[in-house]
Amino acid sequence: MKFFMRVLIAALIAATVLPPAAYAQQPRSPPVPMSDEQKARIREKETYQKDTDAAYKSTLKRIPDAKQNVDPWGNLRTPAEPPRDK
Repeated sequence: MKFFMRVLIAALIAATVLPPAAYAQQPRSPPVPMSDEQKARIREKETYQKDTDAAYKSTLKRIPDAKQNVDPWGNLRTPAEPPRDK
């Protein structure tokens, strides 16, 4: 019975692993030529992406460097009191 289960499990593993490998070895279909409209859309998207990236980078350059040791609660704290003598 154990032998049968091992063979069954091995067969199931082989059945799940081998088909994707065989599918990957199939020849690809030839690429479909793009129309001029599709090419224009792709060029438009690329230019939009380049313009957006350039604007983002220029905006990042305009941001000033952050100051070190910023204490956002500094105005709300009371000054440190000297220790009281008993």
